[in-house]
Amino acid sequence: EDAELDLPGHVFVEDGSHETRKEAFAEYQIALLCGDWAAAEFPPTALVYSLAYAAHPVVPAELRGNLSRMFFNLPDAAQAYRTVDVGLFQNLLGDLMGNPKKNDQVHYLQAFMFLGQQLLLYRYGEPAP
Repeated sequence: EDAELDLPGHVFVEDGSHETRKEAFAEYQIALLCGDWAAAEFPPTALVYSLAYAAHPVVPAELRGNLSRMFFNLPDAAQAYRTVDVGLFQNLLGDLMGNPKKNDQVHYLQAFMFLGQQLLLYRYGEPAP
């Protein structure tokens, strides 16, 4: 709820539709995934879409810790958080994506995102959405 106040027009609620998921990830470099992932299918559909659209996923630490269940290197494609602070995320991630001195970190994330895309294609035998 607070995120909608801080980021009007940039908060998307999962409704199960491809259109909403595309809107949530296609135009973004970074995606902050929030929610209760304990009851969600694994891997979460939002994570798959985030990787498919190359929106670097920022996920709860407990979810990131479980990503190696699917692929050994999949946790390297995501950043973890323990608490949600939208202002802090904006500052840190804005600096990461906009600071040329941090290009090596961004390239590292991109390499593992690409690997995640390839492994999902290999596992499921179909291109990302």
